[in-house]
Amino acid sequence: MELAVKSIVNQFPLGVIFSGECRDGRVYRVRVKEPLYPAVGESYSVSGAQSEFRDDYGRTFTQIEVDSIERTATSGRLLSGYLMTLAHVGEARAKRLIDTFGEDIHEVLADPERLEEIGEALQPDRPALGSKLAAHVQAEFTEKLAADKVQVEQFEFYACLEHLGVQDRVAARKLWRLLGASSAGDALIANPYLAAALLPWSTADALGRSILRRSGTERVARHPERLRGAVDAATRKLLSQGHTAATEAQWRNLAPHGVDGAAMVAEGLASGSLVQSGELIRPLGARYLENDVRDMLVAFSASARIHGPPKLSAAITEAEGAIGFVLTEEQRNAVRQIIGRPLACLQGGAGVGKTTVMSAVAFAWEALGGNVLMAALAGKAALQLSRSTSRPGSPRLAVTIARLINGIRALGEGKTGEHLPNLTRNTLLIIDEAAMADTATLHELLSEIRKFQPLGCRILLVGDSGQLPPVGFGAVFHELVHNAEITSHLTRPLRQAKGSSIPLIAGEIRRGEVPDIPNFLEQTEGVHFVEATPNALISTTAKLYRHIRSYSDVDEVMVCAAKNDTVEAFNKAMIAKNWDKAKRLGLYADVYPGDPIICTKNHYSSGLFNGMLGVVQDIEDEIMVSWEGDPIDPNTRRPILRTIPTEVALDIKLAYAITCHKSQGSSAKAVVVMLEDTPLLTREWLYTAVTRARAQVIIIGSREELSKAIGRRTKRITGFSYAGPKGLV
Repeated sequence: MELAVKSIVNQFPLGVIFSGECRDGRVYRVRVKEPLYPAVGESYSVSGAQSEFRDDYGRTFTQIEVDSIERTATSGRLLSGYLMTLAHVGEARAKRLIDTFGEDIHEVLADPERLEEIGEALQPDRPALGSKLAAHVQAEFTEKLAADKVQVEQFEFYACLEHLGVQDRVAARKLWRLLGASSAGDALIANPYLAAALLPWSTADALGRSILRRSGTERVARHPERLRGAVDAATRKLLSQGHTAATEAQWRNLAPHGVDGAAMVAEGLASGSLVQSGELIRPLGARYLENDVRDMLVAFSASARIHGPPKLSAAITEAEGAIGFVLTEEQRNAVRQIIGRPLACLQGGAGVGKTTVMSAVAFAWEALGGNVLMAALAGKAALQLSRSTSRPGSPRLAVTIARLINGIRALGEGKTGEHLPNLTRNTLLIIDEAAMADTATLHELLSEIRKFQPLGCRILLVGDSGQLPPVGFGAVFHELVHNAEITSHLTRPLRQAKGSSIPLIAGEIRRGEVPDIPNFLEQTEGVHFVEATPNALISTTAKLYRHIRSYSDVDEVMVCAAKNDTVEAFNKAMIAKNWDKAKRLGLYADVYPGDPIICTKNHYSSGLFNGMLGVVQDIEDEIMVSWEGDPIDPNTRRPILRTIPTEVALDIKLAYAITCHKSQGSSAKAVVVMLEDTPLLTREWLYTAVTRARAQVIIIGSREELSKAIGRRTKRITGFSYAGPKGLV
């Protein structure tokens, strides 16, 4: 039975209920139990058991419990619902079109030669208006034809997968997004293990085996296609752990279940999907990204250096006057070195004055005739950077890296505007919290700079290599700071404002010392400890969280845990009181106004990245969110609210608690740290968690776990290296 969607009754992450009309005008209630996001006016071929459904108002409908559904091109009288959704058409004009052209409506709307006939049907008494409406309808219909074609091809691809034994529609949707073309089925037949880079190995292997056997292959276990698919699956696992390289023995251990590790590595090296690099083996894609980042940095650093120009000392003195602070000798040397380097890194722990040096560098560079752009990974970090480096009469606006990338991309597209970055060869780009930027993000940023400004600009990367490596794969900053020619180090602790013990405790943790942390006192700033057994960890944290929230906004409290299971359990505990009123968002979150949320993957086109935090503001019609770092509405003085695109919603989770990795780049007035018995809890993990706080840290757990955590170290293996321009000779 072919039905056109009249309305969406309920949309769920894993299903939908919609009202559909068939060609004879009968209306059905259609219940689909698989991921499907139909739109009004679309047509589907539906089959399934029919039964009577009675709603809360006593109305009865014929309901179809769908067992098979396929997208079809909308045609004939079924176009009525779609036509009514068009601006300036409505029910009456849509009916006139259908009555006039009947089942030929599809061909008529697609024919430019029949524009006048369409206009007469739309508005018979006003030809001029009818002509305008007809042009609008035909333009919209042309777009619909293209969309219909793609969606029909998509469902044909699903049918192909089902024929090959893949029943999981979520997996099928992921594969379609990966291949995304009318030849997707052919591509899969040609490369049976394409899915291994995206889907769980068990699913990808079953699909690959099915395709190989249908092609006449009897011995599948060591087939080159299967071994190359296993390399893709192993690479995905490696990158998910943050590494971009591994030894041969480690690669063998990464082999999926049922695959010979040695044979997998041999095939990977032979096919070129793995590349030997000294004692390490690197995936081809990660190797390309790391080498390209290196080459771009080398190209930028090859620009002419400034070796202590006569005006430099005067510029630094002028900068000291602008910031109202006399630099220490260590800071002054750092400013001098940074100004003289086209590519520079500033490395330092908590409280050593990195922000002061950034501010001085910015003012000094401007005094020398250059301009400055500033960015940070997260919105709060960008806001803090703006505040810390601005002075009366000299405001600065730091932006998120995601927003900067979009801005540079807009420049490359020829767009103009005061909101876009001013990027020239004389620009100094300062990236704060650079230790938390993963390889993919830095590659995206540097690539956009290279496209718009091939000779690049001057770059200062500021961070703390004592923190956890980035959420995503790679650790570019952690490797760069080993190069003395581009790195300035700040080592002297300076910040101990208002009696806060955070810099002192953080420094002790960074050095591997177990600090003596006092027990918690209400609303007291600094670092404090709360004893709790493992069984009482979540309940104790929940009680303390509610206490802190009694005098803090939701976005000023951050709870960090090491394990995803702990994060999910805490989030469920916090949403429980609003569960019956919450609205479903994506696959993982039920949200209510005031709930904190987090984006768990990079979506640069939407200005969102992995670890970006937001707060749900409204769920009445659509879910509206304020994201950290978003522009402020000049009228309300509050962040501009945004809806969440469907493709982004799948990567949204609640954020009453988050993993420490996800907290990187963000900060909060108060940070609550949950100590768990897990190898994930390391010195770097704890140091990162503590340094997310601006005023208050409360560590919950046992002091024994605290000591064990400080004794553990986080290690990340990468293939990135940087030796400067001479390193490529």
